[in-house]
Amino acid sequence: MYKSLKNLYKENPRILYNSIILNILVGMVNGLPLAVIYFTIRDIIDASLTKESMLLYIGSFLLACFLVWFVRKVASKKMTLDTYLFLGEKRIYLGDHIRKLSMGFFGSKDASQLGAIMTQDFDFLEMAGNVLLEKYYMTSIASMVAFLFLSFVNWKLALVTFLGVPLALYLIMKRDDDDSQATIKRQEIQGELSANTIDFVSGIKEIKAFGKSDESLKNYTDSIQAFRDVNLSLVGLKGPKVMKFKMAISICMPLVLFLGIYMYKFTEEISLPLALIFLLVSLKIYVPLEEIGGYQEILSLIQASLVRVNKIFSKEPLDEKNLVSKLNKFDVEVRDVTFSYDQKVVLNNVSFKVKEKSMTALVGHSGSGKTTVTNLIARFWDVNKGQILVGGHDVRDIENKELLSHMSMVFQDVFLFNDTIMNNIKFAKTEATDEEVYLAAQKAMCHDFIMALPDGYQTVVGENGKKLSGGERQRVSIARAILKDAEIILLDEATANIDPENEVVIQKAIDKLVENKTIIIIAHKLSTIKNADQIVVLDQGEISQIGVHDDLKEVDGIYRSYWLHREQANKWKIAN
Repeated sequence: MYKSLKNLYKENPRILYNSIILNILVGMVNGLPLAVIYFTIRDIIDASLTKESMLLYIGSFLLACFLVWFVRKVASKKMTLDTYLFLGEKRIYLGDHIRKLSMGFFGSKDASQLGAIMTQDFDFLEMAGNVLLEKYYMTSIASMVAFLFLSFVNWKLALVTFLGVPLALYLIMKRDDDDSQATIKRQEIQGELSANTIDFVSGIKEIKAFGKSDESLKNYTDSIQAFRDVNLSLVGLKGPKVMKFKMAISICMPLVLFLGIYMYKFTEEISLPLALIFLLVSLKIYVPLEEIGGYQEILSLIQASLVRVNKIFSKEPLDEKNLVSKLNKFDVEVRDVTFSYDQKVVLNNVSFKVKEKSMTALVGHSGSGKTTVTNLIARFWDVNKGQILVGGHDVRDIENKELLSHMSMVFQDVFLFNDTIMNNIKFAKTEATDEEVYLAAQKAMCHDFIMALPDGYQTVVGENGKKLSGGERQRVSIARAILKDAEIILLDEATANIDPENEVVIQKAIDKLVENKTIIIIAHKLSTIKNADQIVVLDQGEISQIGVHDDLKEVDGIYRSYWLHREQANKWKIAN
């Protein structure tokens, strides 16, 4: 576990080393009250104790106790403060690290799992300062310091007194693979339970509407049972370990007592005061050891949290060369691009150019690679082969912040924060004035419905905008993109799931958004892309056709097939 802690604290190892030094200091002062007791008992047995020396011992004992209290207080406060401050910065650093990872990382992580790591696991790591450092390491170091001191008095009894300490500490700190894996599994299942609980509560309207109450309750119940089972499994793994630990403690303490009596009574190697002080020392050491045995569960959770957090930090972020810090041109080129998700090839040797202030439409069957192209242009992933160029520069050479500052994206699945409409629109440009937000909303055709709400622009939209309809959410997202006023617009099925009435309104909003912009649009509804400067037809990750609407509809191929189906659909009528 020390290696895992050292890896976690690698940016500031001083905090870890300071904790060790403070624990050594605490261990040293812990023995002072025992030393005073030893001299007091010695003088009582030797009949040399006077009133003056008794008062001196009492004063010395109180001073020693105060010193122990003061040093422990300062050490504990210092370690706790350093831990919370460092891990607070580490939480921020984790967020910064995650934002630099490719989108492939997020595809492999459930949002609830990632949220649990960023919150709950860090809560357990904060315990490491209080539980691990103060309880385990402080007890260990105090034991070593006391052992060295008592060895000068009588090395035999010192050896006997501390014989069980290494064994007890080994049993506490020993990490079994099965134990570690089960604890990590417990954390993952707890994340799944949280996700299923949220789904069950948030989706209760849809669950009832589609008569899926029993099925959804079963998913929730299965998660609880899985969490119960993994906890029972951990109890089964930890039970024997805890029993071994308690057995070691229960044997060692009486053994010290018997050997101390034997050495005093029969071999006369030690005096009675020394025998008593060794007994007190053993109680001083073994009682805290027995107490920290109860922290086994927390220790396992800390270890599992260390593994999960360090695993994320070990993920390599997208390489930012930052050779280009300012873009002046906004044409886009996809040059000989090949890309795979894991082993599945999604794009194969794809090439096309998008002139500045022109519209290029991407068309193709579901899974043909359209969305992947837009994700690669925004550098959510890096290509396996080839290049994506913006303004003549490889996106891998452009400062990421600079690249994305010139792009606005409107997706089919709109995400709104649980905040006011004003702040959701301002998310694109936090320094924008209210007047700029109103103007963007008017262009996005959403100002009127916003003003009709009880709180207007200060209306809180709820989790993921659930208080708004799908069309309203889409228009707010377009207002956000209009406010950003980026030179490159990426539209991914922006009107795919919108009713006809909203589609007309949203199409007008999109027309305002894309004026004088470089546009790359994905659309199944060909009516929205008839006037595109270029239509790229993708089929199974390869370019099947490139051209304009009037030419492509006359040539046998995927696009003509799409167009004919649309023409036939337009002739449909509802029979009386």
